[in-house]
Amino acid sequence: MTTEPAAAPVDATIPIVQVRDLVKSYVTGEDTLYALDGVSLDIQRGEFVAIMGASGSGKSTLMNILGCLDVATSGEYLLDGIDVGSLTDDELSEIRNEKIGFVFQSYNLLPHLAAVDEVMVPLVYGHLHERRERAMAALERVGLADRADHSPTELSGGQQQRVAIARALVTNPTLLFADEPTGNLDSRTSDEIVGLLQELNEQGGLTILMVTHEADVAAGAQRLIRLGDGKIIEDGPVEHRRHLSARAPTPTP
Repeated sequence: MTTEPAAAPVDATIPIVQVRDLVKSYVTGEDTLYALDGVSLDIQRGEFVAIMGASGSGKSTLMNILGCLDVATSGEYLLDGIDVGSLTDDELSEIRNEKIGFVFQSYNLLPHLAAVDEVMVPLVYGHLHERRERAMAALERVGLADRADHSPTELSGGQQQRVAIARALVTNPTLLFADEPTGNLDSRTSDEIVGLLQELNEQGGLTILMVTHEADVAAGAQRLIRLGDGKIIEDGPVEHRRHLSARAPTPTP
């Protein structure tokens, strides 16, 4: 059996995300528009952070830059101690594959694939070994191993989102980004998904950044960052945090 090389040791004292004076601007004619205007923050390993803000506040731009899907106009961004601004496009792609998992509002599942095959997709791109075993382990983590052979049309919305979360987890990312992960779900299923994220954070130690416009969803995180006009206007612990179950309640007979 082929084994993968051991990862380099990580200095747990260094924040996983370090951002200083981050600016993202666009020039339109004679005007310069600022999607981000001097954002600075640190995110520690093992934190569960919610990012909120009105439309146009900069939260999606910040998520895209922190997720290495976009680059800042100026400022510094260190991800796991790596200066993201100095990376080439190929290096950005590599760091996304190695360190980051993404979960989106739309589940982005391929309609013809069974759940286990869907979860294996990032492993195919990453040329990793033991794909099915790792995919099944990821489905087990999200409580969906018994639906491994089901296609998206045979799964509920909440189950499809669990498959999407398993797909994000299968490469063992350092950081999970969840962009409006409950936006297509009813309130009960939304609570289950937030409860699952809490479980992955608290029991698995996974660092999670979640963008949401829903206060009830943000209340499941440990820390809330609120943006306005491209600036941080609030950053602190979540008051009255909601602790939720990752499992659906058992029906009353």
